[in-house]
This record gives sequence, C-alpha cells and structure tokens, in this order.
Amino acid sequence: PTAVVMFLLGLFVYARNKESLSANLLFFMALFFSLWVAGDMVIWVSPDSRMVMFWWSLINLFEVIVSMSTLYFAYAFLEQKDASLRIKLFAIMLLLPFMALIPTEWNLSGFDTVSCEANQGSLINYFYFLEGLFSLSLVVYLVRKIAQAPKTHRKQTILFSLGVILFLLSFSGTNIVASMTDSWHILQYGLVGSPIFVAFLAF
Repeated sequence: PTAVVMFLLGLFVYARNKESLSANLLFFMALFFSLWVAGDMVIWVSPDSRMVMFWWSLINLFEVIVSMSTLYFAYAFLEQKDASLRIKLFAIMLLLPFMALIPTEWNLSGFDTVSCEANQGSLINYFYFLEGLFSLSLVVYLVRKIAQAPKTHRKQTILFSLGVILFLLSFSGTNIVASMTDSWHILQYGLVGSPIFVAFLAF
C-alpha cells in the first residue's frame, strides 16, 4: 500500500504540471521509492534464491537514487531552476562506480542458505558513504536556505524543509539503522512515514 500511495501521489503531481521540473522530480522520487518497496517485498517473501539475489543487488541502488533525487528535488523547488551541469556530472560520477560494481562480488559475495539472505560485500561501505553525503548535503543546503529566506517565503521554506528532512529520515534513516543493527522491524516505520511526508510535499 505504501508503494501504491507514493506512486499515485507522484503521478498526480506530475499529471497536474508536466512542465514543472519539481513535479517531474517528485514523480521520479515516488517511482524509485515504489521500486524499492517492490524489491524489498520480493526479498522478504520469495523462496527463490535467484530472485532474492537479483533484487537484493539492486535495492541499495534504488535507495541511493531516492536520496539523490530528493536533494535534486529540494534544490529545483526552492531555487526555481535546474541544477548546473557541473553539479549533475559530479553526482553521476559518484553514482557510476556504485552501478558498475553491482553485478560483482563487491556488492553481494554470496547467499546464506540458512538465513535465506544475501551476503553483503564491501560495496555496502560506499553505499553508506553516498547516503551520508547526499543526506548531509541536503540538510546543510536546507538550513542555509531557511537562514537566507526572506520573511515572505520563510514559512514556506521551513515547512518544505521539514517535510523533505522527515521524508529522508523516515526512509533512508530507518534503512541505514536497520542494516547496521539488523533490527529490520524498524523499516516498517519508515514505510508508513514516507507517503505521509510526500503527501505533505505534494500539497
């Protein structure tokens, strides 16, 4: 249900304003969030180790794309313009090594038949780095925008920033904590919270 709600919210905003970069980016976020949820569901319920390995190999990529597009969305919405080519190329250069190593043992080194889980390779450390970098960049950027916002737009900037930060905390934050502590039940709170905050952003 969270994937369906998220996708429909993104699609609704996109359909109402196809020419808006912000609307396109919100839909992009919603799409990859939905793919992440679909992949996570397969990982949890599929008895086929091949399916589990395939989706597990992609799940972190989907999460990084959600984090990166959230930062891009916030910039496009608050600045009312596209990011520079230099910034976009820098983000792509960060992402390319991660994508290139996905089908290798650096990403998944094997499959544990006892626990029915994939064994994470050392690429997980680069995943943590990317998630931390995009999240920290987003928070720093939003704090600066709040401080610089004129009084006429400060309330909107504050509310928007809170919505974006809460979305990223509920989604990426719970995922990182769960993967580092093996407390996977935490994920359910992120899944419930994410559509709520995206509905707030869509409004």
